[in-house]
Amino acid sequence: MTRDAFRESARTPGIDGKHRRFRTRSRQHLAVFSIFALGERLD
Repeated sequence: MTRDAFRESARTPGIDGKHRRFRTRSRQHLAVFSIFALGERLD
């Protein structure tokens, strides 16, 4: 996924878009990091 596509998917127009975007971003990053961590453990 390109950065622009990610930005588009994370963008939530309406209620305080910027804050929602950052919140979604960090949540997705945390999810990705934990998935990688689990993958490392399973290997």
